[in-house]
Amino acid sequence: MQISVLEYLENSAVSFADKVAFFDIDSEITFSNLRKRCVELGHIIIEREIGRRQPILVYLHKSVKSMIALLGILYSGNFYTPTDVRFPEEKVNSIIDILNPVAVIVDSKTIEKFKKIDPDNRIATINIDEIPVLDDYDISKEMIDMILDVDPVYTFFTSGSTGAPKGVVINNRNVIDYTDWAVKTFDINEKTIIGSQAPIYFDLSTHEIYTTLKSGGTMGIIPVTYFAFPVRLIEFIRDRHVNSVYWVPSVFVSIANYDLLKSLELPELETIIFGGEVMPVKQLNYWRKHVPTLKQIANVYGPTEATVNCTYYIIDREFEESECRRRIVCIWVFIISRILE
Repeated sequence: MQISVLEYLENSAVSFADKVAFFDIDSEITFSNLRKRCVELGHIIIEREIGRRQPILVYLHKSVKSMIALLGILYSGNFYTPTDVRFPEEKVNSIIDILNPVAVIVDSKTIEKFKKIDPDNRIATINIDEIPVLDDYDISKEMIDMILDVDPVYTFFTSGSTGAPKGVVINNRNVIDYTDWAVKTFDINEKTIIGSQAPIYFDLSTHEIYTTLKSGGTMGIIPVTYFAFPVRLIEFIRDRHVNSVYWVPSVFVSIANYDLLKSLELPELETIIFGGEVMPVKQLNYWRKHVPTLKQIANVYGPTEATVNCTYYIIDREFEESECRRRIVCIWVFIISRILE
């Protein structure tokens, strides 16, 4: 029985050693090198004697480097909480006050900015750019053997719609159960190349990261600026041979509204998954029409507390816009009738 999410990486580092696991616009890393770098980071964290099952903040831009940070924290026996370097200082400080992290992972680009957030050095700082390369150093089995399936993998903070952000703790068993289901349901395998949109502080990233590690597929980290320039986004998907994406509907809508797929083809795209927002029928049908290689379209939903998703619907037919409007009207009639009662 699988106990830790790190077993995904351990297996893929053997079965797909020289295959690229993650890539961004500037770099890439194979499964075997990913495992090595994560173990090295985990070792450095352990040497700090900060304990186990403790929260560690990640203050990095989304990149290959941040993937090493997340997984390296797990190898140390602790759990991660990603934040965003673009967040206001007040928001980061509110997370720190609630979380009380024992350490933070930064790099040479973000360390000075974090010092402004934590000028009194309350939190131990680990610069991932300064992690030494340890020759022939491998205690990953010993590290994993100490992990329980109820141990936390991460804490994500919600948007704070109820007044203040709250931390949601998700453990290894939660992530394993979700990942095993997702890989099977969406046919994710070693040939899958995911085009990743999700920020690392958003639970959609759980789907992208751990299905990649389990399947031996590849995850490409799309620069966040590309989502403001749909042509560059499509070119990235096309040129990097991406065949699977899991995005919020607004991205699909933007591309459809500009009618970009009429002149820019995506000949390898096979799977699109969307959730978090309403997908308009008109734009959905546009994608179905202009990407004939699509084999699977899925609408998913789930709160952070449910570990990514708790329900899904495979779209296997075309919907009429009028059909959608009728359903919306019926829903509102039902809601209003309940209120009037």
